[in-house]
Amino acid sequence: MTLLNFAKTEKDAITQKVQEYFAKELDQEIGKFEAGFLVEFLRRRTWALLLQQRASRLPGSLAETDRRDNECHRLTREADKRPALTLQFSYSTVH
Repeated sequence: MTLLNFAKTEKDAITQKVQEYFAKELDQEIGKFEAGFLVEFLRRRTWALLLQQRASRLPGSLAETDRRDNECHRLTREADKRPALTLQFSYSTVH
């Protein structure tokens, strides 16, 4: 899967739409740099959300693997707090 990318002309068009939206709907001006920065932020965040959504649908997903890993670490920490088990053996000789 490729990263969500826009061609320069597409990014410029989206940036222009963001500027128009701010002017019309929010009655605020936003510069081209700021609008482009917002577009880039949303592109990256959307990509991250898409990856999380797809990963959560996989059997044995990363979220499930992380949960199991965390549970193993928790159990290990609990076991480390318990006193050590000492085994004693006695041998007897049978004749």
